[in-house]
Amino acid sequence: MSVGMLSFENVFFIAFSAYLVVILLMTAVSVYYLLKTLRGGDFALPDSELFKKAGKVVGKSFKDRGLTLHDLLWALELRGAVKMDSQSSKYYSTRPLKVNPEHLESYISAFLIAMNIRSDVTVKNESLIISIN
Repeated sequence: MSVGMLSFENVFFIAFSAYLVVILLMTAVSVYYLLKTLRGGDFALPDSELFKKAGKVVGKSFKDRGLTLHDLLWALELRGAVKMDSQSSKYYSTRPLKVNPEHLESYISAFLIAMNIRSDVTVKNESLIISIN
């Protein structure tokens, strides 16, 4: 094989790598805009339907990578968007710090639906309660 020729395996590897990079970038951009919104930046999603769509996209991406709800909540807490009050294997209680609790409820609900996780997400006393069934 000469230097100028590419085998089928090399072409496939390059195409597949490019595909994975695009998916990773799309996930990073989605999470970036979510965090920017939750921090109250210039970018804001006024409609809860947009939060649901964003939650579905990020949920599918997390599911494909083997990430969990715990990973999402950890990232949100790390960025200062939420504060974890308590947690167990099937229960999370968070306090939204820089976001409308109803918008976060829409986002988390759609995220869990996209990951095929049966759950109950409610807002009580400015806290978001997530119960995994």
